[in-house]
Amino acid sequence: MIVDTAQIGSTRSAPGGGLIVSARIGRSGVQVYRRPDGSTVRAFRPADEVRGANFAGAPVTVGHPSGGVTPVTYQQHAVGHVQTQDSNLERVGRHEYARAEILLAAASAIEDARSGRIGECSCAYSCDQIWGAGIADGEEYDVTFKAIVPNHVALGPKGFARAGAEARIVVDGNDGDWVLIEDAPSSENYPRQERDGADMDQKEHDLLVADHAALKIKYDALVAEHEALKGRAAAADGKLATLQAHVDSLPKAIADGVASELAFREALRGRLPAGYDATGKSPRALKIAAIKHAQPKAEIADSASDEYVDAYFAATAPAVTVHDHNTDVRTEVQDAKPSSYEAHMRAESARLFSGK
Repeated sequence: MIVDTAQIGSTRSAPGGGLIVSARIGRSGVQVYRRPDGSTVRAFRPADEVRGANFAGAPVTVGHPSGGVTPVTYQQHAVGHVQTQDSNLERVGRHEYARAEILLAAASAIEDARSGRIGECSCAYSCDQIWGAGIADGEEYDVTFKAIVPNHVALGPKGFARAGAEARIVVDGNDGDWVLIEDAPSSENYPRQERDGADMDQKEHDLLVADHAALKIKYDALVAEHEALKGRAAAADGKLATLQAHVDSLPKAIADGVASELAFREALRGRLPAGYDATGKSPRALKIAAIKHAQPKAEIADSASDEYVDAYFAATAPAVTVHDHNTDVRTEVQDAKPSSYEAHMRAESARLFSGK
């Protein structure tokens, strides 16, 4: 896979909060590339080949993903796409450039572009390599690039496409990547810098700065992903706690339900007509049947509330006989009339305390 680099230009806002970035994404002529083995080669790209390599629709990434962009990795890496590419090339000096507009849709990439942390684009593509020496526009070349097939356009800090491993991608079936180095200034023209007491030329310094900026972009993306995962984990913990509370409450709920059912069956004992088939009947229907058995003339409308039915059912409960062993007096008390029961208990208490 071939990796080129170019400066991005102006930006403007897009509908929906996106950002449109203008960029030159490739040019014709002879360019110098570094190959995976460290050797350099001069490659010629005819203007027709540059014009025919339409990147419109190609995914845009921050940095070059290992292995390029595939349908499987698109959602993981894409932060936008190439929106349009001019059909005509722009001539600058003796070279012709392809211009494109890139639509950034991811918030992190938009912020990086607006802040200047992203200042360069790097195109990645495959092509046919036609080996053979020649001269184009007075420049010698070793190989000609034809039938260019776009893969993606990567954005990064100034110099990132020349920052060693940050610009390198490997694709199955390909020997590796060729990285454009023609625009890298000669280190002989840079002043010296100090690093831990050792000399370092400006070129090396710039590449280290580019490395740091590219790593910072990746770090910020990982931090955002980590925060998103923490949020998802917290939501999952909340759901788990709710489910656990429900599970913990099941034994009591089941026990309460069983006790309620047994109490209801006990309350129905002997209160239904002989031979009455209770199969499939609701508790309300059973209560109404018991009421009508006790009071055949009772009329209960279908619209009667459950509370009304419950009270009527309780009022028709069989009487409870309380035996006074001293006086052999029998007092009947209705379960459904607590006031009568309370009066009886007060009378009994008074009798016991009086000694009568």
